[in-house]
Amino acid sequence: MMDEVILGIKGLMLLKQSDIQIQTLLHERLINSHDEEIKGFLGLLTNPPSKRGRGSLGTAVGEMLLAAVLILAGVATIAPVVIGLNTPQALIQYIGQLTVTVVSQQGLYFVVELVDLILSIALLTAAFYALRRAAQDLKDAGVSVALSEN
Repeated sequence: MMDEVILGIKGLMLLKQSDIQIQTLLHERLINSHDEEIKGFLGLLTNPPSKRGRGSLGTAVGEMLLAAVLILAGVATIAPVVIGLNTPQALIQYIGQLTVTVVSQQGLYFVVELVDLILSIALLTAAFYALRRAAQDLKDAGVSVALSEN
């Protein structure tokens, strides 16, 4: 049966080259069809089944938890740069006593601030990537989220 379907498709593609009305006919008979079996067949072609099945839901939940942790860590580490802590002592109080000796004795405040900014941007980027993956996994699992209009 599958071979017959493939031969039929190949035949239609050959006819399409010589008859322009074939494309219009295909569009009307398949795309605009009200037949549920035809719509189901087209849905199979456009949305292949997920290979992971129910595992996608667990993965999505895990990725959302990871994203939440990464967002909190990213916001916590970007805060000193955003609020304008412009003295080494203010940043030292925020980060911890370990940084005090490095920053004040070596004069590396600019380097610590740059590392803080890069780390926070990396954490936030990873969080948004994890959320995007979670959304895709939810879609693969067949879960959709709809916003209510209240």
